Amino acid sequence: PVFAQVPAGVKVVSAVGGSFHFLARTDSGDVLAWGDNTFGQVGDGTFTQRNVPTFADLPSGVTVAALGAGNRHSLALTGKGRVLAWGVGTSGELGQGSFMGSATPVRTRIPAHLAVTALGSGPGAGHSMAIVHTR
Repeated sequence: PVFAQVPAGVKVVSAVGGSFHFLARTDSGDVLAWGDNTFGQVGDGTFTQRNVPTFADLPSGVTVAALGAGNRHSLALTGKGRVLAWGVGTSGELGQGSFMGSATPVRTRIPAHLAVTALGSGPGAGHSMAIVHTR
């Protein structure tokens, strides 16, 4: 085992692993990602493999409360109960109503009257899931 090279001054508070990539949530609500990036699952807008933690390109002002990592896609639950997703989308994993992927986090199409309280996807899973409640 070796320590991941987290940027100086950054504190990681949780982490999840996908099939070939990893995600970490920082104490400031940012997302670090590294590993395979063939489908953009690192979320930095590229398809370049990352061997050190790299910040995902979150929308301005968004903070993340929880993470999920699937086969080749990533999920983030925002502090406002919304979900961002990125990476492969060939099975609809990103919740966009299409089968397109994204190399940067995009908002899922969860109805506005619902708030997400938990999300998940396991390594090897070509799907995403969420626990919701009415706002």
